[in-house]
Amino acid sequence: MPKPKPNRDTSIVEVIALSGFDKALAYAVPRTCQGALKLGSLVRIPLRRRSELGVVLRFGTEQVVPPGKLKMIFELVQPYPVLPPDLMELFRWAQQYYAATPESILETMIPAAIRKGMKPKTRLYISKGKAPTAEELATLEKRAPKQAAILKFIRQQVKPLPRADILKAMKVSASACDGLVGKGFLRETDTEEERIAYEDELGDQEAVVTETRPVLTDEQDVAVTAIHKAISAEAFSVRLLHGVTGSGKTEVYLNAIEKIVAEGGGVIFLVPEVALAPQT
Repeated sequence: MPKPKPNRDTSIVEVIALSGFDKALAYAVPRTCQGALKLGSLVRIPLRRRSELGVVLRFGTEQVVPPGKLKMIFELVQPYPVLPPDLMELFRWAQQYYAATPESILETMIPAAIRKGMKPKTRLYISKGKAPTAEELATLEKRAPKQAAILKFIRQQVKPLPRADILKAMKVSASACDGLVGKGFLRETDTEEERIAYEDELGDQEAVVTETRPVLTDEQDVAVTAIHKAISAEAFSVRLLHGVTGSGKTEVYLNAIEKIVAEGGGVIFLVPEVALAPQT
């Protein structure tokens, strides 16, 4: 009896579940998701009578799935991939290089909050609603001057403004704004926004501490020289640096990183313990 041919239909994808199932599984793509689904997309899938999250690894499949056994993806969790093309390339390389399961690699690359199905960030906007009568405005100015102030300001704007920013700038409570929305004087809308890593005020406030450059020991100098030669060779190689705690291994790494960055290259520096992060 001839074997069924592997299915390479683009309406089928292979997904790695983020739930301890270290094998790509084939799923059908519902029509509502076919236009938006991409490699690296985070999807919700049926697995073991539960709903789990997974990452799309490829379109089509070499797996032979019996008719009627192919399950369908529940939903696309967010419209943009959790692994864009450059990270997908890194994932493929890590699969070939490391003796690690696909799920463990994905857990390293994708933040825990995203793996747990974090929803897209939403921001509330306020805009002018119905116009208050002169009597209503006079009553607000007398009984709720904060509400009157925000109402006058919003009525002068031509487009919706972020609610949180306005309340903070005008030092108005959320309840005051809610009261105006309830009366119809203001309209409230929400907009989804893509989460961007490190987009916060802390990045602008970071201070760089300048210190005197440490002098390398003889052993460190030998290690740095060897690593620099390997970098200059422009060929793939592996170096293992052995040293007891406090022997200065990190300084050797930093010297190697400095050379690569100075030549226009890029570096990924992984630390096994969060306490080592300040050293980098």
